[in-house]
Amino acid sequence: MTDDDLPSPPEDEEGLPESLGRTVGCFSLIAVFFVAAAILLWMLIR
Repeated sequence: MTDDDLPSPPEDEEGLPESLGRTVGCFSLIAVFFVAAAILLWMLIR
């Protein structure tokens, strides 16, 4: 009775879809931070 629990193969290649959303959110936050830092550095150097 675990058909609804595991619609896809157990543990998709890397990580579960649930943790995927959290990882994407974290990655996007870090990416935005790095972009802001890069722009600030570029403006200072320029």
